[in-house]
Amino acid sequence: MGKQKSGGMRDVLRQKLAAHYDSSSNTFQNSFVVGGVSGLCDRAFAVAAGVSEATFVRARADVTLVRPTHAGRLKVHARAVGADRAALDAWVRAQRNSMEGDKITGKKWYTEKTTEKQLWDRYVKSCDRVQQPTKGSSRLLFAIWKQHSEIVEVKPTGHAICDTCSDIHTERLALEGLHDAYSKQRMVELGKEADAHNNFHSKERAHYDDAVHVATHHPEKKTCITIDAPTQHQFDLPSQARWKRDTSKKLDGTHRWQSKVEGVLDAGVGMMVFIARTALGGGGNLTATVLMLSLMHHVKLGRELGDSLHLQARRLH
Repeated sequence: MGKQKSGGMRDVLRQKLAAHYDSSSNTFQNSFVVGGVSGLCDRAFAVAAGVSEATFVRARADVTLVRPTHAGRLKVHARAVGADRAALDAWVRAQRNSMEGDKITGKKWYTEKTTEKQLWDRYVKSCDRVQQPTKGSSRLLFAIWKQHSEIVEVKPTGHAICDTCSDIHTERLALEGLHDAYSKQRMVELGKEADAHNNFHSKERAHYDDAVHVATHHPEKKTCITIDAPTQHQFDLPSQARWKRDTSKKLDGTHRWQSKVEGVLDAGVGMMVFIARTALGGGGNLTATVLMLSLMHHVKLGRELGDSLHLQARRLH
């Protein structure tokens, strides 16, 4: 049984099966003929025809469920894809309402860098909130998202997680564009080192997540405090003198604030921000002082201290 242009092997087999189907009893008659042998069942006919089990199952279901042929299936698929694309495109446009950007011309909208999975999860949650079914797939949604050139994704601009991450990144930058044997070999080695180190960070993150969970739900067992400070360029704030209101603004690189602001996350309690004066200095002195004040505030709120303290902080030197 050769493949036909009318819809492929599936539709050809469907036509053969339909001739032996009794719709009143919903059964196939054992009246198939193969090689002069009559009285065969539909499965024997499919085996003799040399079609796969998947093709046979689909063709058989097409007959029993009165499904459309290949051309009809294409039309149904086109309508479904068109409706899904329209729904997903409308959802993407709606997301711009929560983004920073030019809300008059709509030329540029800024949001954080996102992956296909993160975008799909956000879409599913938004559908769940309004009790509506999802449309399309994560792949289609991500493709539509990328087509919206007015949405600009901004990558994270923080510092490296640790010294090892920074060292690997620095060495990679130095070797980029070099094609000698040593550079190529070293880039491969750095890739392996980065993978192993990222695996370490993944385990470290899981350990931290466990600590946050225990501190939140069982405060008597553990207290979890995270202390960190913003990076330098995150304080490049627009500034303008009062007597220069009509001149263009500039970015004021306020380096003096780089080590003077500390953020604290106390699991199960909340977040705090400490601003230190210059005399206190930075590094370990500032971190230790912030930790002491955070623990005092923790107790002041009436939440008991745990049997152990999980402290995650930046370098103390």
